[in-house]
Amino acid sequence: MPEDPELPQLARIVGASEGRVVGHRLGRRAALIAADPQGCYVHLRPPGRAAATLSRLQSVERSVRDSGVTATWSLPLEREEGWLQAALPGRVIDPPRVAARQWAELGVYLARAYSARIPHALPVRSCLDSLTAALRQVTPSMFLSDPFSQWLQARFSEESRTAAALEPGTARVLIHGDLHSGQILWGESPAIVDWERAAAGEPEEDLGNLAAHLSWTLGNEAGSAWQPIREGYIHGGGTFQPIRFRVHARVALCRVLAIHAWRDADRASVLAGIERWNDWPKEVSQW
Repeated sequence: MPEDPELPQLARIVGASEGRVVGHRLGRRAALIAADPQGCYVHLRPPGRAAATLSRLQSVERSVRDSGVTATWSLPLEREEGWLQAALPGRVIDPPRVAARQWAELGVYLARAYSARIPHALPVRSCLDSLTAALRQVTPSMFLSDPFSQWLQARFSEESRTAAALEPGTARVLIHGDLHSGQILWGESPAIVDWERAAAGEPEEDLGNLAAHLSWTLGNEAGSAWQPIREGYIHGGGTFQPIRFRVHARVALCRVLAIHAWRDADRASVLAGIERWNDWPKEVSQW
């Protein structure tokens, strides 16, 4: 049974068979599937943080729904310990099985979601903020004495200089903040979940992060997936700056590789693919 003094309801819910843990970060958060016919999700946070986090999340969910696309509904639990989130229809996408038409529909969805009103309580995030957040994630991998760490240090330093030289972006939209295929559900249409990290930021940050994750998952086929996403996004009224997208994508790829390098099951793939990742800046420039 999980024990977490910062999440006092976690052990009780599991012990009473009221939910099954699907994600847990000690002292910070937990997600459970509730043991009810609807399969709702229970999200727990430390009591001092839960109410503010939920209020911000609900404002984002309302804005996304008002933009005309599907979003989750979150309702408070008792004693401000978290929230209950209704399950959306559909399943998490499997990128190799997604058709071009579906990728295009995802692009339209993103364009509409980014047109949503930005709630006042959201943080404003710049390219520099994104770079700083990425640095925190890649730093542990940069100072190990192995070829990948040396490669990552050189690559991230180069991408950091490019990102720092960018002029401040003028577009501020409601971005997701952690967009990758694991956040995308598909029922009759696409839906994006987990808007907790939403911010007022650059659309290129989300798009670049998605592109980096697709490259890890799909390898050389990632460009074929990105093309219909891009076309759908533009068709839906979305705009982005290609140079800014490429910078965000390359920084995001460093972060993705650093994370996977710490996982035993993925580290061999990271090391074996260094030659390909050397060519990736050129490849993504053609997308």
